[in-house]
Amino acid sequence: MNHLRDIEQEVERTLQLADSLDKKKADPYFYTRLKARMDHAVAPPSWWGALFGKPQVKLASLGLIVVVNAITIYNTFHPSMGSEDSRSEQIETLISDYQLNIETYTY
Repeated sequence: MNHLRDIEQEVERTLQLADSLDKKKADPYFYTRLKARMDHAVAPPSWWGALFGKPQVKLASLGLIVVVNAITIYNTFHPSMGSEDSRSEQIETLISDYQLNIETYTY
């Protein structure tokens, strides 16, 4: 009981001390400058940030990247180019198209 009364007295003394302090006056243009600084600091979002700032678009983009990577990995390990013969034919076509079999020496 005595402990609670001491706490209450200490709180009362602290509040009386806070009431006795003189209040500081702000500069008349303080809030105007503060508001201008706050408005200047917050720039409107660009169209890029507005579009990709949404969680739905972020999740859809992440899903698209995962799907494209999965397809790429699958096609790397399971090529659908056909048999080895067709692959050889494709290499031969590439060599002839880019003329990689012609040796030219210009001295």
